[in-house]
Amino acid sequence: MPNNETPPPPKKSSKLADAYQYSAMAFQMGITIGLCAFLGLKLDEWLQTKVLFTLILSLSGVFMALYHFIKKAMSDS
Repeated sequence: MPNNETPPPPKKSSKLADAYQYSAMAFQMGITIGLCAFLGLKLDEWLQTKVLFTLILSLSGVFMALYHFIKKAMSDS
């Protein structure tokens, strides 16, 4: 017997829940970038380089944060 019932439509999230989700993601991005920059700074101090590791790790943090944001945003749509 075929099932003639249609699946229920997906629940729409409220605007407040969306705002909370994206503000939490922005906070997480800031923490990721800040932590990578801090680790780069400490690594530069330890290895006595100028800004090499600070630059590399900061940019890596930006790319990681953007990748995570895009991946999460695409999975929610």
